[in-house]
Amino acid sequence: MMKRLPLLLASLLLTTACSAGSDATAPAAAAAPWVEGTHYFRIDPAQPLGRDGKVEVVEVFSYACPHCAHFAPYVDRLVAGLPKGVEFRMIPATFSPMWEPYARAFYAADALGLAQASHDAVFQAIWQAQSIPPQGATLDNFASFYAGRYMVAPQRFLEIAQSAQTDARLIADVKREQAWGIDGTPSIVVDGKYRADAGSAGGSFDKLVELTQWLVQRELDSKKRGN
Repeated sequence: MMKRLPLLLASLLLTTACSAGSDATAPAAAAAPWVEGTHYFRIDPAQPLGRDGKVEVVEVFSYACPHCAHFAPYVDRLVAGLPKGVEFRMIPATFSPMWEPYARAFYAADALGLAQASHDAVFQAIWQAQSIPPQGATLDNFASFYAGRYMVAPQRFLEIAQSAQTDARLIADVKREQAWGIDGTPSIVVDGKYRADAGSAGGSFDKLVELTQWLVQRELDSKKRGN
C-alpha cells in the first residue's frame, strides 16, 4: 500500500500524515467473517456521499501509485458485481504536491466524460508504456496523452485541469479523505461509514474485494431494516 506523504498544499492549511468465542449450536451467534477494528474501520461520524438512499462504494486512488495500477483489474471485477442500488465512485488522493497533476488529470477527464473510459488506459500509459512519467508527471504529459488517444485539444484539457472548479474539487476531496482517515492508496470507503485497504483486509486485493462486497451487503440489509 502506498503510504501518504506530508500534505504541502499551502492553500489548504491542513495538517496530515502521508494505518470472543461463538456457539456452534446457535447460527445467529456465529462470528462474522470480518471484524471491525481489524479488517475494516468505522468512520465516526459517518460521512456518506450517496444520494437517494443508495449505498456508495468509493475507491481512493492515485495514478502515481503502482499498487492502484495493480488493483485496477480487481476494481473492474468489483464494480461489475455490485448489486442494484449501489453506486461506485473514484476519488484521487493528493498526498503531496507531486501527486497533484495526477489528480487534476483525473478531474479533467471526469469533466470531459472520459474518466471511466480512460482510467485503465492511463494506468497502462504510466506503468507499462511509461509514456506518462510514473513520478513527476506534468499536466502537459496528460494533455498530450488525451490529445493522442481521445482527440481532446491540449489547451482545452489544460484549462479544465487548472480551472476554479477543479481547484474546488481537489480541496474538497483532500478534506474528505482526511475526515475518512485515509492514510494510503488504494483504499475503499463504503457508504462513508467504513474504510479498508488490502493490508487490513488480509493482505490481498482478492480479500479487499470480498470485504467490500460483505460491507455493501451489510449496508443494503441495514437500509432495508430502516437503520
